[in-house]
Amino acid sequence: MRKTGVVLLVIIAGVLLGLFLSVRNSGRKSYQNDGRITISHPKVVNNEIVLIPEEKEIPTKGDPVSLTLQALLADGDEHNDDRAIPKGTKLNKVTVTDGLATVDFSKEFKALENSGEAKGSIAMKAILSSLEQFPTIKLVSITVDGVTFADSAVGKWENLPVRTDAPPNEAPK
Repeated sequence: MRKTGVVLLVIIAGVLLGLFLSVRNSGRKSYQNDGRITISHPKVVNNEIVLIPEEKEIPTKGDPVSLTLQALLADGDEHNDDRAIPKGTKLNKVTVTDGLATVDFSKEFKALENSGEAKGSIAMKAILSSLEQFPTIKLVSITVDGVTFADSAVGKWENLPVRTDAPPNEAPK
């Protein structure tokens, strides 16, 4: 009788966890191949830097992940240089393999190395939120000219979870 109660409790806990995660993820907008994406740009609100999501148009032809990241890089030009990514940064390449997106930026991205925890955190969150709309991407690694990026606050930017269902800091199998 006692084992049945424990099993029932475990099942109920699993169901509640599943419901929580589905409600938590239900507000997430996935890319629909319609040329509309969401990127976020930093803005000061009540003395705090927050990311403001904004819908953008991208071409329907081409790689939507690359086009989304390019839109993120260009975003500071439209918002009085309020940018999440350092000015002049270019996207060298992005690959997605088995749920891992490897994003390679130009050397300008290295301005984040010693820019402080807040700027690095904003850049990381902007990249992760931009990639979150692509359901096949679970993790992201950031490189600069082919070398894994690291900053003083976070360390190496590799195998960062993009989605709540991604294994934390674990490369896909």
